[in-house]
Amino acid sequence: MGTGKSVVGRALAARLEWSFVETDEEIETREGRTIPEIFEQEGEPYFRRVEREVIESLQGSRKKVIATGGGAFVDPSNREKLRSLGKVVCLSASEEVLLERLGRSQHRPLMQVEPGERLGRLRGLLESRAHAYAQADWQVDTTAHTVDQVVDQILKQVRE
Repeated sequence: MGTGKSVVGRALAARLEWSFVETDEEIETREGRTIPEIFEQEGEPYFRRVEREVIESLQGSRKKVIATGGGAFVDPSNREKLRSLGKVVCLSASEEVLLERLGRSQHRPLMQVEPGERLGRLRGLLESRAHAYAQADWQVDTTAHTVDQVVDQILKQVRE
């Protein structure tokens, strides 16, 4: 959350002249409701099941940049499927920058806590996901970089 997956993904896809898929948007389209509504009405386990289905539907895809929600890569099945599609890039940023970027967004169900609890919730999510994120092919810190700089870093790694 807040690392720039969507904006970087779109920019990377444009540079590569590939299509862009954002799994959260796919989920909302399939479900006909927003992610916060899905979480509120059905709960996180239901959301994660639909997320797995969307990722499964991408199997065999080529020339696509895929941005997933932050929790998708935690699921071993999703991780395996995503890695079978190509290189996986994990974007990161400092906690302070993430909190600033997230602001008071109402579109982030896992961050719907009291303002004084946001840093603790963010740290908890990052710690619980660290093992999975470490299994990405590449790590790119977006803290002090523009979108174009991040895309340049990813493309450099692709070429190497």
